[in-house]
Formats: sequence, structure tokens, C-alpha cells
Amino acid sequence: MATSEFITHSFSRLEGGEAALRLRDTVVAPDDRVEDFVNELKHALQRRAARDYGVFSAENGELGSNLQKYLDGELGDNPFVALSVQWMEKLREVLDELEITLQGHVVFVQEEHLGVQTFYIFVLSLKESMVINHNLEVETTRYVDFGSSLMAMRAELSLWQAGASKTYLTLAAPRGAGEWGDAFRALCGFENTVDKKSETSKFLEAVSGFSMELPDDKVTEFQSQVVDFCIESDKRGEAVAFDELGGVAREVGVDADKFVEKLAETQPADGEKIHVDRNSLKKFMRYVGREKDLAVSFSSAMIPERVVYDKDKDELTIKGLPKTLRKQLLDSL
Repeated sequence: MATSEFITHSFSRLEGGEAALRLRDTVVAPDDRVEDFVNELKHALQRRAARDYGVFSAENGELGSNLQKYLDGELGDNPFVALSVQWMEKLREVLDELEITLQGHVVFVQEEHLGVQTFYIFVLSLKESMVINHNLEVETTRYVDFGSSLMAMRAELSLWQAGASKTYLTLAAPRGAGEWGDAFRALCGFENTVDKKSETSKFLEAVSGFSMELPDDKVTEFQSQVVDFCIESDKRGEAVAFDELGGVAREVGVDADKFVEKLAETQPADGEKIHVDRNSLKKFMRYVGREKDLAVSFSSAMIPERVVYDKDKDELTIKGLPKTLRKQLLDSL
């Protein structure tokens, strides 16, 4: 089994009261049920499009410091329990400071697989539903929400210890979580080192620029294959490697080396890889057309706000020209 350490705790803060914790004093022995549960949590993290990547903050690095003590064997006889309880005590302080009404569970996991160590924190809430029990009666049950309320952090300990990455932390918090999401980031000591939207924008510009050099009948297939590959990689929680994208280009009959060289100009934050913004990719699809004296290229995201096509008149209207093009036109007039 990949799971080597597993423990759960719970927390609650009701309106007008103080935060309360229920803490285990021993780890849970991993078994098939625990392994299945952990895999479901990891898949839920991977499915989240809104993931951030970074490192432990130097200014707010309590979790990083405690993790280092844990790895160095400085947390007593039950080190994983001690590590998790320290985090929960900080959570209690935060809940009282924010005066927010919340309850849920926190799951701490350590994995070891092929010599690679990974540490996870999952903050879970419960949903209610109706079931028919063994007496054929209707009753209420509660179950873990693996959806939008999940908050999670993954620390790739082996990369961190080796100093081999500036993106060894992955963090996911619900959109609109507000101060609770900010508090979770602070509790994890998370510092963002990747601007996914900016990197993806540069990446898509490179794809668009390279597309202009392709035959018209290659553009749509090339762009679709590249975008699909990136989205699938992101769903697996993986950064997109440029050499793998070269393989995608080669499959559709495009010069892979030239494409990779074009991508290298985007200068990603973490070597020859890029962490993509899935929403930006989904909006991307280039419309490209060229004749002897005319070349047109624009993203599908421009329709219909800035680009309008009248099929009856076969006319394309562009609202708000690029500054350089506008200046050229004004100068010529």
C-alpha cells in the first residue's frame, strides 16, 4: 500500500461559541478501505481546475518547520500524531479569530511509493442525504463531500528535501471561500510561485504564433490535440512537459522540434514544463485564415463580443483593433 500514515480529526465552531476539536491520539492502520478513501481524495484534488502551485513561505512557515522536525524524528514517540495535532491547534486559534461558523474533518496522509514521499492535508465537510435502512425505513445519512467544498494541500516531500522544485506544493481551495480559504493557505504556509493564467496566456500565444506557420488544413487538428493533451494532463494533476507536447505535434504531422523551440520562448517557471489554467485552455480555439495578401487569426473567446461574423454578407466585424494595427491605419490615413 502507498499510504504509510493516516489520521483524521474533526473541528467545529458554532455561532456564538468557541472552536472545539475532537482529536485522535493514534494513527489509523492503513487497509484497503483507507487506501480507497485516500485515492478518492487524491482524485478529487486532481479534478479541481483551480489549483495553485508554490512553496512553503519563509514568513509563515510553521507547517514547513514542523514537517522538517517530523522528518528528522524530533516529534516524540507518535510523530505523525504530533504533527497533525499541532496543525489542528493552529486551526482552533484561526477559527476563533475569524469568528466563522464551520464544522468538518481534517485528514492527514503520508504516502511512500518507489522512494518518493508525499504529504497531504484534506479539509472535508459532510453532506446530508436520504437512505432506506436495513429495516426498510427512510432515514438521514451524512457523507463526505468530494466536490466543491474540499480544501487540500499536497507537499511533495522528496522534491522539497532535494531543493529540486519551486512548485513542490499544490493547494486547492473553493472559489469564493474568502477569509476561510485565505486562512487555509496561511495554515499551510503556502506561497504561490506560479501565475497559471499568465503562463497559459504566453503558452497559447506561442501556439497561435506557431499555428500561423502551418498549412490551413493542419491548424484546427494541431490546436485541438495540443489543448486536449494539456487538459488531460491537468486533470491528472501533472504539469505539461514541452517534450511531450512535441510528441503531440509529431503525431499530427507538424515539426516537433520547431514547436518545442517556440514554446521555450515562454520561459516557464519550472524548467521545460508548464502548469496550465484549464479554464483558459477551454476558451482557446484559434480561427485562422490566409490568402496571398490577407491573414486573419483570433481566439474563439473573442466571439461575439469583439468579433462578429455575418454569414449572409460574408463579413467579419472587429470591435477594438489591436493598438499597433490601429496606429498603422491612422498613420496611413
